[in-house]
Amino acid sequence: MVEKGRVVRDILMQGREVMQLTKLDKIIPYEIDLDLYMDNNPLDMYYEGVITDKNVENVKAQILMNNLEINKPAGGKSTYYVERTERADFEYETYLFQKPYTNKMQNDSEEWFERRMISLQNSLDEREKAEMECHIPENERPLATGYKDKGDEYFGKKRQGEAMEAYEESAEWNMKAIYHAAALNDFQEMNRCMSLFKEMGEEVKKLEKIDLDRRNKIETMIKVYEKFVDLINTSVA
Repeated sequence: MVEKGRVVRDILMQGREVMQLTKLDKIIPYEIDLDLYMDNNPLDMYYEGVITDKNVENVKAQILMNNLEINKPAGGKSTYYVERTERADFEYETYLFQKPYTNKMQNDSEEWFERRMISLQNSLDEREKAEMECHIPENERPLATGYKDKGDEYFGKKRQGEAMEAYEESAEWNMKAIYHAAALNDFQEMNRCMSLFKEMGEEVKKLEKIDLDRRNKIETMIKVYEKFVDLINTSVA
């Protein structure tokens, strides 16, 4: 694993050196937190090369690859972080208990639904507070998973608008988790998060009442991150 990490760092350094030699003034670093879907700025602000409708997904994947080093997570785990994530774990385990228990008791009332959703949201709130201090995949992945759970719950209630909002949150956390895992050379976590991202995408396809553009936006980024993950896996193979 250490050797693979060195390979990725070497590739990144070579890429940065090439960019520095050919860089135009308009080329700027890509920062995931500022432009998650790569739609705030024209792509040619991040990438010098030919960009067409046919290669745009490959270009976005290459932009991710070229800017891994500057997106490496910063911060560390303090007592505050640990306390928040422990509370999040407790609330999530409470949620996980409530769902099968509801099925066992055959009680699908709105009251029981809201109770378990409160536990789930409490877990997400604690993790988001922890994320403000330390951006790491081991916290971002459970956020992505929790928001997918939230979307699944609303979809089961035929509340597609709320389901889509939750899936959009899940997509954002999935992207951050994948990218930060790659930047930290944690390729096992990267691939695990990519699988979760694709699973969530399958649920989004079921939302036929939601505007197609919103669904396509997530589907496009899943394809982009698949290509990015393939680039990483190929480079360390």
